[in-house]
Amino acid sequence: MGLKSEIEKLGSLRAPNKRFDEATQLSGALRKLSSEVYSASTVLIEDVDQFVDRCIDEYGSGALPQSASQRDARGIARFLFHRSRSTGEVLAGYDGTFELLDSKLRQRPSAALVRSLIHSFFVGYQPGDVRLFKVVQLLKGIERKDIQELDQNVFRFVHPDNGHARLCKILLADNLNPKAKLASVGIPPELETSALVEAAFALYCDEIAKSQPTDASIGGLLNWALIDSSSSDQNGLNVSNERYARRRINFVHALLKPWVEGSGPASKTLENRIRNLLLDSLGDPRFRSSQASWDGVDPAAKQVLIQWLNAASLRQFFDVVTDTLLDYDHRRMWRYRRKFWTAYLPYISNAWVVFGPDGERRALTKATSTGDPSFRKFGKFSSGQVQAGHAVLLLAIGDTVVAEWSHNGKCRIWSSGAVNAPELYKPYYSAQALRDGQWDQAHTGNETYGWQQKVASEIRARSGVRIDQKGYFVNRREFRS
Repeated sequence: MGLKSEIEKLGSLRAPNKRFDEATQLSGALRKLSSEVYSASTVLIEDVDQFVDRCIDEYGSGALPQSASQRDARGIARFLFHRSRSTGEVLAGYDGTFELLDSKLRQRPSAALVRSLIHSFFVGYQPGDVRLFKVVQLLKGIERKDIQELDQNVFRFVHPDNGHARLCKILLADNLNPKAKLASVGIPPELETSALVEAAFALYCDEIAKSQPTDASIGGLLNWALIDSSSSDQNGLNVSNERYARRRINFVHALLKPWVEGSGPASKTLENRIRNLLLDSLGDPRFRSSQASWDGVDPAAKQVLIQWLNAASLRQFFDVVTDTLLDYDHRRMWRYRRKFWTAYLPYISNAWVVFGPDGERRALTKATSTGDPSFRKFGKFSSGQVQAGHAVLLLAIGDTVVAEWSHNGKCRIWSSGAVNAPELYKPYYSAQALRDGQWDQAHTGNETYGWQQKVASEIRARSGVRIDQKGYFVNRREFRS
């Protein structure tokens, strides 16, 4: 759609019944118009590589022929940092091209030429690059009146060292919807993925990673970082459609580092969204097959996600097993176990569930009904005497491995260095191997906390992790919920 049609659209807007509709249409039309105006007078070059090579030959030496056209000048300004595939060179590497641009700007500082230079500055932005200083010097020589109002907002970010920092500062002042704010500060759509905006995004992520963001600000970050996709999460976003894939580490840190010292975002929905987004895109950091995808991510940030997954594994184990307990007394006794192991959650480095056929079926059903894909992640029994409804919760606590059997099964414990200690995150387990513990304890004396004190004492002796009884005390109100 051309510039003329966009102008006609603005003129033909009729006042609808709702003011919101009018504002929405007008905003959309203005945004499209801004984009059209920004690039309306851009020179069209059929083969950019050939154009760059020719201009280097003709103008790179500094001998400026009088016949140098305004079209060539605009093309040079536009593709100043385009790297030729045949030679690997860029026009910005030659003093002659800057001399030509300076000459043309002095003769006739057209809006198209200025806009093309600003475009190149954004596209070729690398803080401290000496070639950016040359671009800035060209633009500084232009009278302010010769820079159209459309370019004035963008011009404030033309700084060779901290243009990205200036943009980031403005976006952080209201970080609820940074992508929407890009348009309001004058960044047209075609520059949203430029190197300068990308650098601002990385800095923005770094600042978010050091802050205490809200659910709204994280939601705004997700909308800026990710491109809409119909084949992704419920909000149409997926890390596989990143706007700034080279800044993935910064982005992942912004999503996880704020929660290193805490439990997670205020909204459980947002926590699940972050968790599922990263699992779908980078894989489960607990599995060897996914570890390469997590290279470069701060271990503390990665552990935040693992802790969320550990909590999900505990919830999965207890929810699925509880569904198999039809007797009220059994369900009541089961609450003691849930409270006990949940108290250890801050000290659990890894957690994994092993299901029999009945638990497997129930877990997959819950994954569908709740929309929580974590219920699809579990191990299975491969052999041994085990009932269809039985399950095992495997935990790593310090140097200790725990196998908590469901129903009337015992709690087994190993030192992690023991030859027969089970390894977490395997797809299949022998039931007998999970019964062959170095130490075991039956679950007797729930109300008197008999088994809890014995298990806690054994874990403390092996790992040094100490949990006070009040941490797993079950009050009467919890039986009513």
